[in-house]
Amino acid sequence: MSRTSDYDDHNKFLTDEAEREYPPEPEVLAAFRTLFMDPTVPVSEVARQAAAPLLRQITLEPIYIPDCGEIWRTHMRAVRRLGKFNDRLVELIVELSKLPDKNGVFHQLPDFGSYWLEFGFDFADPLPTDPDKTTIRQEWVNECAWGAKLAAVLPVPSLADFLAEEGGMIIRQTLENADWEIYHHPDIEKYDDGADDEWYEEFRDLEILKMDVRTLNGKIPGAYQWIKYLGKELYQRNGRPMRREWDHSIWKGLHGWSKLRWAFWIQRLRWVTTVTALDRRTKLVAVQMAREMVAIAEQFGDRLDVDGPENRNGYQSGSGRLNGNDQSGGNCAVPK
Repeated sequence: MSRTSDYDDHNKFLTDEAEREYPPEPEVLAAFRTLFMDPTVPVSEVARQAAAPLLRQITLEPIYIPDCGEIWRTHMRAVRRLGKFNDRLVELIVELSKLPDKNGVFHQLPDFGSYWLEFGFDFADPLPTDPDKTTIRQEWVNECAWGAKLAAVLPVPSLADFLAEEGGMIIRQTLENADWEIYHHPDIEKYDDGADDEWYEEFRDLEILKMDVRTLNGKIPGAYQWIKYLGKELYQRNGRPMRREWDHSIWKGLHGWSKLRWAFWIQRLRWVTTVTALDRRTKLVAVQMAREMVAIAEQFGDRLDVDGPENRNGYQSGSGRLNGNDQSGGNCAVPK
């Protein structure tokens, strides 16, 4: 069923939460209502209200480890749906980490990282026929913007690091992917038993669509949020290992964060601007993302050789040069 036109309205969100089969506790829902509807109330007070039942339990049982799942679930749904409250939702997490309690457990935001690792930052671009395609893509942008902003200010180093690494993975899955150039897919063909050609061909076509280069129309805007709001911090991770390397990456250089890999991403964004199948707005986002990445490197005194041989060892097609006078990519020129 298609989502309603007021899907991103905070009143509709609060109504939907209250009508869930297992709705949030009244105090949690009231806290989110205050967050969205009364900007005069300090977010620190909203955090205290949302956590009130858990704080009471901690008072009774000092060794109690609170189950924050209800707060995290409601918060995650709000992050995705309500982009206009992105900053306040960031501030809410920061204030939750500052809550005073007898054993300091809230300072580590219990299960926050594991919850987002299991349920968050996992995007599959919707099929072209999906009536909610625009909404799903906007939710992804909202989620990435929130994650990048939070990583920049969260006073819990381990969780800020977790978020930054998630951002790195999202950028890699966007710019180090070329599934559309793979022509043999055993994982799809294993379903072809010769008994039902019509079913198999429909299944095959849907799976191939999920790998289409046009999925970048949904992925590029989300990846850009990590550069826009956390780019300097990500660049400074140069030389550090990445928590997870992606098995399908077309980057053939050394594992981990590096200036060469950063340059390779810029090169890939140049390539994006030359792909006829991609939307113009996607190319414009790619241009802006590349410009900001170049500017970040220059702020640290680095002038990256984006066209150097090290950055052609993973993907040949992206090595074409663009400059201010180049008209390729629909006039979407990335400066060198």
